[in-house]
Amino acid sequence: VEPAELSHDLAKMTPEMRKTPEVLFARDVA
Repeated sequence: VEPAELSHDLAKMTPEMRKTPEVLFARDVA
């Protein structure tokens, strides 16, 4: 997944979804 696509997906997510361990890990790695 390209960083731009990841950011776009995160922008569409709800705050609850952004708090999932998988998303937090992805944001740390990005």
